Amino acid sequence: MTEMFFKAIVSSTSEFPSQLRSVCQCLYQATCYSVNKVSTERCPGQARGTAVVTQRFPQSSIGAVGSAMFLRFINPAVVSPYEAGITDRRPPPRLQRGLKLMSKILQSIANHVLFTKEEHMTPFNEFVRSNFELARRFFLDIASDSPGSDTLNHTASYISDSNVRSLHRLLWNHQEKIGQYLSSNRDHKAVGRRPFDKMATLLAYLGPPEHKALADTHWSSLNLTSSKFEEFMTRHQVHEKEEFKALKTLNIFYQAGSSRVGNPIFYYIARRFKAGQINGDLLIYHVLLTLKPFYGKAYDLVLDLTHTGPANRFKTDFLSKWLVVFPSAAYDNASSVYLHNCNSWVREYTKYHERLLLGIKGSKRLFFVESLAKLGEYIEPSCQCLPGGTLALEEDLKVFVGALRLSHKDTKVSIKVGPTAVQVTSVEKSRVLGQGVLLNDVYYASEIEEVCLLDDSQFTITIANQVKVKNCLEMQGVFKVLSQLKK
Repeated sequence: MTEMFFKAIVSSTSEFPSQLRSVCQCLYQATCYSVNKVSTERCPGQARGTAVVTQRFPQSSIGAVGSAMFLRFINPAVVSPYEAGITDRRPPPRLQRGLKLMSKILQSIANHVLFTKEEHMTPFNEFVRSNFELARRFFLDIASDSPGSDTLNHTASYISDSNVRSLHRLLWNHQEKIGQYLSSNRDHKAVGRRPFDKMATLLAYLGPPEHKALADTHWSSLNLTSSKFEEFMTRHQVHEKEEFKALKTLNIFYQAGSSRVGNPIFYYIARRFKAGQINGDLLIYHVLLTLKPFYGKAYDLVLDLTHTGPANRFKTDFLSKWLVVFPSAAYDNASSVYLHNCNSWVREYTKYHERLLLGIKGSKRLFFVESLAKLGEYIEPSCQCLPGGTLALEEDLKVFVGALRLSHKDTKVSIKVGPTAVQVTSVEKSRVLGQGVLLNDVYYASEIEEVCLLDDSQFTITIANQVKVKNCLEMQGVFKVLSQLKK
């Protein structure tokens, strides 16, 4: 399988993006310059700039190209094709492990090194060694000018005015952090302060960044601000389109009732958003229109995460769009955000996007609530307007305690069986966005394909399109109840 992937990659030189080709060429030229020990008097600025690259890749002038391309671009997509948007669903565990092993082999070829420390990987060394030369030729190809064009042409092809403005704004807003990072970085002595001083001087000369005027183009090319986004959607009369009207009827986001302190409450029902089926831009517009009358005062938000999973996820670029487009007034006036029924998938999702969600990690405005009774401390039960499917999960329950969920790390859980679903709730708290949270995984009866009794104390639940949930119990009875639920 690795050979198939590797050959497909190295034979794709003609399709290699010109933007990445420019990056590769810069890396290659920098390391060539340092390895060949060109006189520093001839170009002192370049010598300083390449010192760090040479320290990292001393073995070969092409090493920086191969390692960077595989480490930062190719292998992340190989290991996580679902997160990269290549596949519609996450690979099963066995295939996931195969992809990880394959990425290790590919990275070894790119780094031009054999396996020595990991004995279970040493059988691949002959394969790795046999592909060193093929990889080297591929790296040289992608580090050269694209056929029929010069460096200037394919470099300038993607440097537009909007990109320059975005870079200007990014550097202007974060120049203090950049300075602090450089002063504390371990390569500070090698790099010196001069690059930062030059940047600060240039920014002072340019002044604060300006916002680009709205263009009559597709909204993805627009300057991402709330006002620009709303203006674009309004101009195209999105609110009158049938697709937008249909989205509103799904009740993904709505306002209902007030909290104990008198704040209006908004509800977001995560499981009702279907990635790939619902236009995400329309959802953002619907949320903005619903919130707009309340921008000037405090409000509370309830995120119903019950049974949320991969089908309801925001892809990375869409999550980033939320964070940029959402108006600052709406952020500032969100008094409290209640996250109801957080589950194992949500925990992994927030870990994967930790950098994007860093701003809300540990926020005192976030409250994780694992039950309607807990939510009742903030919102009167009579004022809670959660969907009937969420409310029904706490009705007519048979609860079994003292169970273990068997996985790579055994966890203590309680198992709740109701008329329509089984819930596996952790007893010990897990960390989610910097807080201790009890996770509650919900499996509806319609999803349960099989309940299998392994012995007197263990059983498995097979969920459609998911891995088996293996549990170990200290008491009898739950298997019988689950079997009845399945029937």
